[in-house]
Amino acid sequence: MVQGPFEIMGIYFYSFLADISLSSGAEQVILPPWALYIMVMMGLAGIMAHVVLASRAYARRDLWRSGSNLLEWRPWWLKDVVLILSAIFIYLLWVVLLSRGCRLFGFSVAPQIISILSTLAFAVGCGAVYSRMKTNGVSWNDSFGSENKTFLKHVVHGGIIYLACLPVIWLVSAIYVGGLTALDLELKQQAAFDVFASEQAPLFLIYMSLAAVVIAPFVEEVIFRGILLPMAAKYIGTIKAVILVSVFFALIHGNLAAFMPLFVFAIYLSLAYIYSRSIVAPVVMHSLFNGINLVFFMRFFS
Repeated sequence: MVQGPFEIMGIYFYSFLADISLSSGAEQVILPPWALYIMVMMGLAGIMAHVVLASRAYARRDLWRSGSNLLEWRPWWLKDVVLILSAIFIYLLWVVLLSRGCRLFGFSVAPQIISILSTLAFAVGCGAVYSRMKTNGVSWNDSFGSENKTFLKHVVHGGIIYLACLPVIWLVSAIYVGGLTALDLELKQQAAFDVFASEQAPLFLIYMSLAAVVIAPFVEEVIFRGILLPMAAKYIGTIKAVILVSVFFALIHGNLAAFMPLFVFAIYLSLAYIYSRSIVAPVVMHSLFNGINLVFFMRFFS
């Protein structure tokens, strides 16, 4: 996950209100008019999308009840979550021990190798999910609600809901960044951006971009919205589960400046899954989030 238009737009709003400079490190960041124009157009489209979606949700309140019931019916339990997360944790622990062990014995391991090995945790997560599905005897559709005949519809839903969440996240970011600035806290970019900020081999950048835009959104949505959310909903109810999983999602990214935007975005991801009844919609939203943020960063901050 990377930090981009959501947080930066929040900083721009706060900069305008408080008459402060937008800066990244020691350099002032000036966005060209065309970039601001695109962001304004996305914001306006998002407001219209939000009005339409909110009106539909209010008119069809039964959609929330049926979606919530279906969420709690999904075949994921605490045992499944523990086994899947344990597999990912053990693999990442192995990567850390491998890196430190090599340094202990005087061997040098390139940071790119560690980055690639770390991204393979997504493959471990996929394998663990597939194993649990086979063990429980459940299908992909039962587990995540995705059917081939409705795939394109859910892709469109994901794009619309992504636009709808933009104005809300920008407003929240403005308030949040203002509060952090008032407290004189240092705003840092997420660690994942360090890979793209430095000069790297083209093939490595292509691999990491693919991991950020395609692989990570798919695996993270399967685990967070597809598995953690329905499991938590069984025990504490849908609304509390949405809040709890969203907090956890924002926390694991380990960045203070991005916490509130990620929390709000995670709520929209959860709502997209509940209302669409398919994991495709939040995956599309997450891919757009990472892809646009990555392009934004590479264009203006790298």
